[in-house]
Amino acid sequence: MKKQNAGFTLVELVVTIAVASVVMLAATTTLTSYIRINKQGTDITIKQNEVRIVLEVMEKLAAEKKIAVVDTTDGWVVQDVEEDKPLFSYSNKAIYSGTDTTNPLMNGIETATAELSGDLLMLYVMTEKGNEYATSVYCRRLEVIPTPTEEKTEDPPAQSGNPFSLRSGFSESQSTDWTRILHAEARQNFLSILEGEKGSTGASLTTGEYFSEWYIGGYENNPGWNADTPWCACFVSWALDQCSGDLLTVPKFAHVEEFMDSFPIDRWKTGDPQPGDIIFFDWVENNTSFPQHVGVVTAVENGTVCTIEGNADGEVASRVYPLDDGRILGYGVLNWK
Repeated sequence: MKKQNAGFTLVELVVTIAVASVVMLAATTTLTSYIRINKQGTDITIKQNEVRIVLEVMEKLAAEKKIAVVDTTDGWVVQDVEEDKPLFSYSNKAIYSGTDTTNPLMNGIETATAELSGDLLMLYVMTEKGNEYATSVYCRRLEVIPTPTEEKTEDPPAQSGNPFSLRSGFSESQSTDWTRILHAEARQNFLSILEGEKGSTGASLTTGEYFSEWYIGGYENNPGWNADTPWCACFVSWALDQCSGDLLTVPKFAHVEEFMDSFPIDRWKTGDPQPGDIIFFDWVENNTSFPQHVGVVTAVENGTVCTIEGNADGEVASRVYPLDDGRILGYGVLNWK
């Protein structure tokens, strides 16, 4: 008997080619969809980073300025009142810096608004693709702790002899009485660590590592985290970690709201702050539902509370507020040993 041919018949070959074509078409469609989705995700990420950077530039320009928002025929201008010049503006679906209206900081904007309420500048941006972004800029015009003079360089009295320089910028009549403060030695150690980072713009002056980088364990495997990530809570957490031996529990937070909520009722207060207490702010005065910033109390004197804060206009800096400032939400007391 003649042996049958083991190859494809014509019908089988046609069917095989048809099936292969369908499989290839499906694979191509899936790959094309993946590429499109991936590109869309990349485009969104790029736009988010672009908006974030632009908003940070606007925040930096508006900080420490006496400003006004001026409406124009096709947008608005945030004006530096004292120097009578524009800080940034919005027109023709783009945001510009200063007087330069030829090179936009960002374009592709559907709408943008700027509203000034007291010292709070509220910015809102919606892109042409419908993505919305908002931020609030508190334009601080507060007294900065004076630079120590040679005549006033003595440290305040301390229980342990541990040197403490934060208070050296004040006169002797303003020095904190550390003898009446519980856990004075541990609190002084904490404040000394904070003071050692004075002037930092986000990276530790002692280690070179960014505070947000320390918090997240490195930027490389954490998309969305970088040197521009808001870092006021990361800074306080970093300093607490440096003196962890003085604490029963060591808070570690990047989000201010979570940080504030971590304090139980018996370690939360709305008055009587002490050096070393954690201070929380909401820049929208008397809106007690959303803390936006955190720092550490360094002293309470003459009706004011003195602080040291990370990311205060982009750096570690000292600030002074009235004790009855409506933007102060309250104080968290650390769990000292």
